[in-house]
Amino acid sequence: LRRQWKSRLPRVPPGRSQRAGPVSSSPRPAGGAWEDDGLQEAAGGIRAGARFGHSVALSADGRTLAAGAPHESSIAPRSGAAYLFTHSSGSGWQAQAFLKPAQGGSDDLFGTRVALSASGRLLAVSAPQERSATTGFDAAQNRPVSPPNATFGAAYLFEPEGSGWRPSRFIKPTNLQAGMLFGQSLALSADGESLAVGAPQENTRLGRILGGAPPASAPQTRWAGAVYLY
Repeated sequence: LRRQWKSRLPRVPPGRSQRAGPVSSSPRPAGGAWEDDGLQEAAGGIRAGARFGHSVALSADGRTLAAGAPHESSIAPRSGAAYLFTHSSGSGWQAQAFLKPAQGGSDDLFGTRVALSASGRLLAVSAPQERSATTGFDAAQNRPVSPPNATFGAAYLFEPEGSGWRPSRFIKPTNLQAGMLFGQSLALSADGESLAVGAPQENTRLGRILGGAPPASAPQTRWAGAVYLY
């Protein structure tokens, strides 16, 4: 271990535990061996058990790091959060952003998966137990849902703006099935032009590629699973 430090992130309400899990970042010098570049910790008053580091992603140059904490609870229990760090040769790793959805709810698990484009300027974050009963892009996150307490999942895209980051898209599956876990897996292409979202508990049994929502008459098999490409 070459050095160890705790990054200071934007504070959340007081009365929270300060340790929530570490992420270790280890750049590899050109032509050299891997070295430990320090321990990135989500400090700043985060509740114990936030599971910071449950998911991680790096930009292609290794200078932007995203980390998910799906059990972070500053807005609601286990609503989740994502964190961004950037590295510069002069100052090393610095905390850049603390991200939560505007209408996050209990047990959304935002931050279960994170993905970065190669440039590090597009971030995708999933919340596989998000509850809003909407489909498609940028729909209002309406609550409550029917049936009550059903979960569906969602994915979010963020882009840098000024000195911070802003939400750019809110993505829901084309078909809603309670408990489908849309966002349990997530992948973003290097250019940021394609996003794949997995829903391992989606129930439609078709075995083929569709250009939209499956027909209502499609056969159903419990937890058949699906992948959505955007």
